[in-house]
Amino acid sequence: IVFDISDNTYKGYGSASGIWYPLGGANAGPRSMVQVDSGNGYGSTNDKVRRFSNTRLDIGSDITYADSATNGASFTVNSDGVYSVTYIDRYTGGGEQICITVNATAMTTQCGTPITYAQGFRALGNALTNGAGNISWTGFLSAGDVVRPQNNGNANATDEYATFVVTKVSD
Repeated sequence: IVFDISDNTYKGYGSASGIWYPLGGANAGPRSMVQVDSGNGYGSTNDKVRRFSNTRLDIGSDITYADSATNGASFTVNSDGVYSVTYIDRYTGGGEQICITVNATAMTTQCGTPITYAQGFRALGNALTNGAGNISWTGFLSAGDVVRPQNNGNANATDEYATFVVTKVSD
């Protein structure tokens, strides 16, 4: 799954009535997907975990999204399966490292410090100066796992340049 910010579309997905569906195959149609955008700062305690103002899409029951002023954004997995995660963000002041974490224990640690796999690290990328940077990760997640968008605490996009998408792609 690749989100093309130039036209706000997912490559490899098609749209019907504004809802994104995988194209073709026996399992065509949505499983579960949560898409949020419009960055809204960070959690006050988990100060490297991004927050969002807008829930653009929430399909199915396999993912529960919560946004907390204290803890930041969290996406709790409700059923075992393969999930794809995409994170896009921007920092106008210079390069910013962004990462995807699962069951993170280092939510006040900068992505590039580094956060280890045992601490929840799954993918790392750079948010470009005045342009969006993006990363993605696909893997098996178990019920109860918590996925988070994390960075160095500087990304400041407040529009669709700050986007986080979690999609269940198979059981």
